[in-house]
Amino acid sequence: MRGLKSMQNNFYVISGTSGTGKTTLLESLQQEGYPCYREPIRALLTEQLQIDGPALPSKNPSLFVEEMLKMSIRDYEKAKEDESPVFFDRGIPDVVAYAARFGVEDVDVESVARSHRYNPVVFLLQPWEAIFVKDEMRGKSFEEYLQFHEQLKEAYLKLDYTVCEVPQVDIKERTQFVMSHIQSV
Repeated sequence: MRGLKSMQNNFYVISGTSGTGKTTLLESLQQEGYPCYREPIRALLTEQLQIDGPALPSKNPSLFVEEMLKMSIRDYEKAKEDESPVFFDRGIPDVVAYAARFGVEDVDVESVARSHRYNPVVFLLQPWEAIFVKDEMRGKSFEEYLQFHEQLKEAYLKLDYTVCEVPQVDIKERTQFVMSHIQSV
């Protein structure tokens, strides 16, 4: 694995496109007692939409990616205080995928992703049409999210992660699936 600087084996990423059930899964893991960090992208979009700010992908994709990266690094650094398993709703490699999606090349996201490592296994939730809901934050079609799913997967694989696809089952089973994987490590 080239260019790896540090790895936090107790840091687990739950990734996937919008509308895959990541938030519900993280809430369930939090109820089981695990520390969880919320998705920085949604927080950034909410803030920027409220103030009609410049860091929106439609206005300034580079600034959007840069701000996502800052928020992700902040959460990563804060989580170092905890020695138990910690879960993140998206990781820095997600920002790599967003940079590719928006054609942003002026922000060096990949080197940051290589120097801020999570557990080598990332949990990826597949687009699930039955639970997908389009809202103000999810302006794309389900088909567009299917395409972005592949970009997310590619970003993690390129960064030498093992992608573990979480089955499309009820939340109790999803939670158990994730917990059984981290307990076997």
